[in-house]
Amino acid sequence: MIDLKVNYGGLNLKNPLVVASSGISGNFDLMRRAEENGAAAVVMKTLFEEEYTRSTPTPCFSLIRRESGPMNSTTFYSFEQASPWALERYAREVSRARENLEIPVIASINCVSTEGWLEYSRALEEAGASAIELNRSCPFSTAVLGTGDAWNEKAVETLDLVKQQVGIPVFPKFTPQLSNPLGAALTLQAKGAEGIVMFSRFTGLEIDVEEEKPIMHGGFAGHGGPWSIHYNLRWIAASYPELEIPISGSGGVSSGEDVVKYILAGANNVQLCTSIYMEGFQVIKEYLQYLEEFMQRKGYSSLNEFRGAVCERLIPPQEVDRLRRMVMTIDEKECSECGECAEICYHGAIRASNSYYNIDVETCLGCGLCIEVLKCPALQWKKL
Repeated sequence: MIDLKVNYGGLNLKNPLVVASSGISGNFDLMRRAEENGAAAVVMKTLFEEEYTRSTPTPCFSLIRRESGPMNSTTFYSFEQASPWALERYAREVSRARENLEIPVIASINCVSTEGWLEYSRALEEAGASAIELNRSCPFSTAVLGTGDAWNEKAVETLDLVKQQVGIPVFPKFTPQLSNPLGAALTLQAKGAEGIVMFSRFTGLEIDVEEEKPIMHGGFAGHGGPWSIHYNLRWIAASYPELEIPISGSGGVSSGEDVVKYILAGANNVQLCTSIYMEGFQVIKEYLQYLEEFMQRKGYSSLNEFRGAVCERLIPPQEVDRLRRMVMTIDEKECSECGECAEICYHGAIRASNSYYNIDVETCLGCGLCIEVLKCPALQWKKL
């Protein structure tokens, strides 16, 4: 019998999939759709104290497709702002969701004043929020004050304020643009955070070269996509063995396999956003199905059996086997003599032969770049 349940800082979740704070969690109807498709919890779209953020200009989304030979990528570029509501209206929606949904409803707030943090957190607990996510990392708020010690100090100050006001769990959300996320996590754990969220969107800039100005309303914007998962996995895997509080992983999830990766790295639960925007709420069901099939195939009955498994298999850089054990060869029967591999080989190991290209074993570093870029059947690995 497979058990997908997790405890996230005191919240009992039926599975590890949470809908992240965004436009897809902005009102009761959307949160209900999340629950109907299997989400275990939902983080409401962030309520900002700064009123200018409550109006989103149009358009607010762009898919930036970069194509450069084999180096293709897609970025979800977003200028979507905060919840359009003021505190009273937002609190009513929290109450409505809590009264009609079975899953936990986590309120998300971003304030710039001491009074704001106190008032908003107190009101949302009274409205019935299951927990509060502290969003100091949105790219559209002046509450983002630096990415190093300044961010840490403000995050601790904010946590202290909110913890004094509420008895429900409080989860600080991290910006990915920190120099030492683990250090920040340890500090916030010591200050009483019930869990942490790694990470919010990166802040970026896209430029129209013909107009010579930023796209999307002339400023910075949030950007994410499948490419962002590797940074997040790196810091979750580094943090999980050192922390006693749970980590909610967020960013770059585009498949059920990515959900498994987050759990293997140590995430307690996984927040979904971009994939729902791109494919709809049904991806929640698809990801849960993949997770269950993975566990059945591996013989796991609970998430605890493989959570953080990758952490103990990480090898310190000083212990990496650095001997050259593999080189590349070319099968002359498969070689089309196109010469592309010779152009890619930056250390000059590939040279034209009589009727095909040949690799000098002594010169080949065994880096694997040629076969990764070309996927050519003529290129084959050879053990030394």
